[in-house]
Amino acid sequence: MRLLALLLFITSSLFAADTTRYEVISSGKLTGKLTKWSNEAGHIGYHYEYNDRGRGPSIDVNLKTAGDGMVIERIAKGHDYYKAPLEEIYAYADGVAQWKNNIENDKKASDAKLLYSPLNGVPGEIELALRALLKTPNHQLEIVPSGRLKATHVKNHSTKLEGVTIELELYSFSGLGGPPEYIWFNPHKEFFGRISGWSSTILAGHGDLIPELKELQDEIEEEYFLQQAKKLTEVPTEPVAIKNVNVLDVVNGKIIKGQTVIVENGKISQIGKVKSIKVPATAIVIDGANKTLMPGLWDNHTHYDISQGLYHLAGGVTNVKDMGNSLDLPGIKKQVDEGSLMGPEISVMSGFIDFAGPFAGPTGKIVTSLDEGLAAVDYYAEKDISR
Repeated sequence: MRLLALLLFITSSLFAADTTRYEVISSGKLTGKLTKWSNEAGHIGYHYEYNDRGRGPSIDVNLKTAGDGMVIERIAKGHDYYKAPLEEIYAYADGVAQWKNNIENDKKASDAKLLYSPLNGVPGEIELALRALLKTPNHQLEIVPSGRLKATHVKNHSTKLEGVTIELELYSFSGLGGPPEYIWFNPHKEFFGRISGWSSTILAGHGDLIPELKELQDEIEEEYFLQQAKKLTEVPTEPVAIKNVNVLDVVNGKIIKGQTVIVENGKISQIGKVKSIKVPATAIVIDGANKTLMPGLWDNHTHYDISQGLYHLAGGVTNVKDMGNSLDLPGIKKQVDEGSLMGPEISVMSGFIDFAGPFAGPTGKIVTSLDEGLAAVDYYAEKDISR
């Protein structure tokens, strides 16, 4: 018993040395945790876990940093979101970065400072990247396996919780592919929170700030996508002629070559052989040679968010069915329908209802009784979620 008590004391003392705790919150419920600790200079440890309908990761990460704060060793162990075992190792020494995980085993020689993009990361690690990025003139660094990560200060925000003033800073991170990701920090550049409509990770005891921070973040994210739509879309006022293009006939299962397709006011008005179609003099002409024109695709199971629109369209998806989402979706659909946001037509929205418990979904209406379930149906009907 004395030995057990001693071991417990030693373990608790190690974790007590500079420990920070975070909460993972979904639909207002505590669903997981993130713990950060340091028991010696140059060492940082993380434990991250959450439950999402019985799925969810449990990851332990141990980092070693050099005197300049750069990560020179990273070891992650545990299991991933689907409960598969994971082990991930990264090391940088003598100008060579090496990494190994479930799908990669590679290395890269470089005398420049490098950041590693883990296959299985935890939210708090981003603070180390931020500090490294802010030491560079342009706030960006090369990352391995590939790309460049850039940090951009977006805004400062002052708020209060139970009478205590809290100063926060919002940064965006770009260069990993896709739109920027937004993360909240305190003035010491320590991780404070990652906020989303599905699930948020935030400093323990500060969950009441999630709606406020999400509203501020949503405004900034929305403006990014509004500007993206203005930059990348064009609404033609004249007919559009796609000349000499191959057309996929999905009814008969064949490709018809050498066609010209005329589009007017958003609808196909003519289609036929090049010589048989007279192109309007005012038409915008697109050369379709060696290309194939096909009907838009459907994605019949999505959980759509504002960041996906461009990628659906780039993949030829022009209609989606959403099978369950946060309450942000009706507003997003309205903007897509109006043309202010890029994206496919969201033809079906399914209000998400689930029974409370360890296997409950991370968003939507979580209910505990028949009456609550019926009220949830009425709620979605009143908001016209299913149309």
